[in-house]
Amino acid sequence: MFHQNWHHSGYTSCPLPSSPQLIWQYNIGVGFSTPVYDTDAAHTYATLFIASNSSYVYAYNDNTHFLRWSKNLGTGVKSTPLYDNSSNRLYVGSGTQMYALNKTSGATIYNYTAGGNIRSSPATIPGTGKIYFGADDGVVYALNSTGSAIWKFRTAGPVISSPAIYENGVVFVGSADNKVYAINVSTGKQKWAYTTGGDVNSTPTTPENQEKVFVGSADGNVYALNRSTGALVWNYTTGGPVISSPAVNKDSGNIYVGSNDNNVYALNSTGGFRWIYATADDVKASPAVSDGKVLVNSIDGHIYMLSEVDGSLIWDYSSSTPTSSSPIIENYKIYVGTNSKVLVFGSNPVDATIDIDPDTINLGSNGKWITAYIEVDGYDLSTIDTSAVLLEGVVPATGPSEVGDYDSDGIADLMVKFDRQAVSELLSPGEAELTVTGKVWEVHFKGSDTVDVIG
Repeated sequence: MFHQNWHHSGYTSCPLPSSPQLIWQYNIGVGFSTPVYDTDAAHTYATLFIASNSSYVYAYNDNTHFLRWSKNLGTGVKSTPLYDNSSNRLYVGSGTQMYALNKTSGATIYNYTAGGNIRSSPATIPGTGKIYFGADDGVVYALNSTGSAIWKFRTAGPVISSPAIYENGVVFVGSADNKVYAINVSTGKQKWAYTTGGDVNSTPTTPENQEKVFVGSADGNVYALNRSTGALVWNYTTGGPVISSPAVNKDSGNIYVGSNDNNVYALNSTGGFRWIYATADDVKASPAVSDGKVLVNSIDGHIYMLSEVDGSLIWDYSSSTPTSSSPIIENYKIYVGTNSKVLVFGSNPVDATIDIDPDTINLGSNGKWITAYIEVDGYDLSTIDTSAVLLEGVVPATGPSEVGDYDSDGIADLMVKFDRQAVSELLSPGEAELTVTGKVWEVHFKGSDTVDVIG
């Protein structure tokens, strides 16, 4: 879902490395859409959903990077998908269509035709089967679990802003008619509206522990509104239109937002200035906040990691392509979409000791398995997901596995097996270095062994 959670706060407690390394990339451009990460509690079913700026939605196994499924929607996607585990669905807008897809297979459950193109990302209350989104016809739509409209709320301008829902049953959304709306989630009736001085394409943020709604406007202001009444609490003026959606640290109440004056701003909970960081182009993306760090992308093609304390630069990465998509932080990793690819950053892999058996691989053998013994000193090898262990990045471990001490050195090792035919197809006679990769607990590991290849 857009901006980390259904409050769109951009905040997570997931720890971050101070010097992230590029560990993978998917060669799929996403434009404004943000990649979406979904998993179970043990991170064994880790799926990255990517809605491309061509017309496809992809579901990748984020452990093995293998494609689970893809779906051609016919039109480039400009909004961020939403998954709902309670219904096993993925919702995504494309052109004028809002699709409900089976999250596991990608099969279409329903599609609903709106009166305009959909650039707004859908929102839901988990367990209800209902979704809420806006469209360029100026309407906010509420659909039930079968894809029928429950209600439609009409504004006077395109609704690019994505709805945010608070537990008290209110949908907050902006419109290009300069207004921020609070709408009753059940009836679709207006609760209040606040008028700014420009289009409100920024998505409202409704932190769970504050009585405020935070939102940006094309008039250059960041607004804090009373969540119950819509009354202005404070506003802060930047030097350009604010399309970026504010991120709010749940613990400190500090706010972080980008502006089209090229800057990232940090404000305190009362709207006071804390610090500013200058990039080389517009900051349309919405920041993500975690572990004392602020992550934000700029149209200058850079991904910046800043200190929450003083805005000092901790790390940056040049993607060499404009970046409007907002970063997400999940599973100790950073996911960033650009106009040409999706980048995945994490820690450098720890060294693993690998012993391949047999030492000599006969390409003419009819044997079933190639065995690898993996040692990662200091880690509990029972936390390794063997289905995500890869040889040469492409051959998955598919045979039986067992933790033991194969070489009797007092350090546990994990025995895994790879399909011999699949490995042989990668080899030719001579000496070969074979690399095994995987993840132990939340840390990637990598190691190699050399074998002789005959036949």
